Amino acid sequence: MKGLYVGKGLIQKRLIAHFQKKDFAEEKIVYYTFIVCENRIAKYCEQLFLDIYDMPYNKSENIGNIKLCSHWTQYEVD
Repeated sequence: MKGLYVGKGLIQKRLIAHFQKKDFAEEKIVYYTFIVCENRIAKYCEQLFLDIYDMPYNKSENIGNIKLCSHWTQYEVD
């Protein structure tokens, strides 16, 4: 699994908007995760990820160059 995007906001609206505007076809299966936190903490976490990691679906403020990924067996994913 590789990190593709980081963002903040209302999760349901963000998912709908991104699946309508971004082409995830190459990824085949997309998993997502989120945490509920205060806006100030969400802003900090988002910027921290963008500063450190290369998130290919984030266009602005993405200066990171480390790939964020994890390797899982199919059994763990299912």
